[in-house]
Amino acid sequence: MLGQQIYDNYTQTLVLLPVGPNANVDNTRDTLDSLRCHMASPYHVLIVDNSGKGLGGAVAEGHPATVRRADTPTGTYGALAYHVATSTQFALQNFSFDVMLRLDDDALMIGPGADDQALEAFRDQPKVGTLGSYRFNCVGVPRDFAPPAQELRNELGIRNTLRKPHCRLWLRRVVGMAVRNGYEFGEHCLGAAAFYRRETLEAIARRRLFHVPDLSITNLGEDHLMGLLTRAAGYELADFATGSGPIGIALKGLPAEPEELVRMGKKIIHSIKNHPGKTEREIRDHFRVLRQPAGRPYVA
Repeated sequence: MLGQQIYDNYTQTLVLLPVGPNANVDNTRDTLDSLRCHMASPYHVLIVDNSGKGLGGAVAEGHPATVRRADTPTGTYGALAYHVATSTQFALQNFSFDVMLRLDDDALMIGPGADDQALEAFRDQPKVGTLGSYRFNCVGVPRDFAPPAQELRNELGIRNTLRKPHCRLWLRRVVGMAVRNGYEFGEHCLGAAAFYRRETLEAIARRRLFHVPDLSITNLGEDHLMGLLTRAAGYELADFATGSGPIGIALKGLPAEPEELVRMGKKIIHSIKNHPGKTEREIRDHFRVLRQPAGRPYVA
């Protein structure tokens, strides 16, 4: 951690935000500013510094956030999955919260109340552990689970008996548990913005499913693994992007034009990078103008 206090008081939502080696400090701070404006309830930000450059401290400056530095080499896929897993355990041990929002630094909150909607949805659906862009995105396009399903089969393959023995054994155990609970290979909520019930994370931790020595070498994405772990813990995944759901995200670019996402009532969007016809700066500037002038104070 980087010189930040651990807040012991209750916060409804813990925001887990990784900061990678290519992060733009100003842009990521703008994402934090959007949270300050639009979060409806008490929250705290746990920044996972995956940059290898100490960028997390620069991002957190002036914001009451906790920074947790990665203890292994940086990267995506398995490396990021490892950092998210260990940081989630850290969060469970150090914070009192109801809901965790996993958020990318190129996501943006553009409207109020998504956190309260998530808490209400979890209360209404006690079997649901993860809310996000699940089987459909916000404009109704079906999401394709085939690529992560094939990658999971590759990871379970016999050739990894010697190459990744611990990871393969762990995956075989977790997949067996998940399949008994109705898991469909590859199912997941897109990790750019997804809500997790605390009880689900605790159930994963109790089963020691976050513990695998070489998780960092897997080719599975962090969100693919979290979908698997949610099912292994006995919980379900649910759409939180369709209809009145607040999430409007895509893997690359935005799923619709910014103005259309506002009209649809979406409150968290991704990715504001690489959207055709608009730069990230233009999109950030557009939504910064729409924010409340004073915003809302952080509540740690």
